[in-house]
Amino acid sequence: MKVLFAGSLLAAAFAFGDAGASDIVVAAGQPVSSGHGQCWRTKVVLANDVLFDFDAAQLRDEGRAELDRIARELAACAGERLVVRAHADRIGGSHYNQLLSARRAWAIRDHLVARGLPEARLVLIARGAADPVTGAQCEHLEGGALVACLQPDRRVEMEVASN
Repeated sequence: MKVLFAGSLLAAAFAFGDAGASDIVVAAGQPVSSGHGQCWRTKVVLANDVLFDFDAAQLRDEGRAELDRIARELAACAGERLVVRAHADRIGGSHYNQLLSARRAWAIRDHLVARGLPEARLVLIARGAADPVTGAQCEHLEGGALVACLQPDRRVEMEVASN
């Protein structure tokens, strides 16, 4: 196992092995031919509200079903690595959000390994609140409106990477 640290000495990424849809699938991956069979190459973005409840790292039933589908599709990508990037929104402190995204990445890892994906093929990256996609559009909101507005920032991105 390899742990990469950010400048603040918070774990920023976890790597295993040789690593140096409507609401569910926002960007569907397209299969392409690889040396190991048909494999998708486009990034797949999963909304955290499908995978996890707000402020939680336990997979929801819908999230487990979606990850099961992805695990079946990855069977055609034998030998390829799966990069999993878990993101959080800006609600809460940066340390807390970093840990939350790491716990979510680990939950995904545990589920995929339990479904037969070799651990050595996984690269986990916990991004915390870095890389928001909402920009400044939520700046003047509070409470439930803020939580709803920041939902796109709470996501998991997955993509197959060649070894």
